Amino acid sequence: MTERQVNELVKRRHAFGDHALIRREMVNLKLLSRTADCRSYRRVERRPPADALALIRL
Repeated sequence: MTERQVNELVKRRHAFGDHALIRREMVNLKLLSRTADCRSYRRVERRPPADALALIRL
């Protein structure tokens, strides 16, 4: 996905108010990978940690 596509996806699904911060944290947490020029992003498939799964179930 392009950065713009990632931004739009994040903007539609959060109420935090800072989509760029969320996007960067998703990269830092290895939920997304990106090219060196930050133009292309890819979702990293992996199982969420146990504490995140507990929140998702709620």
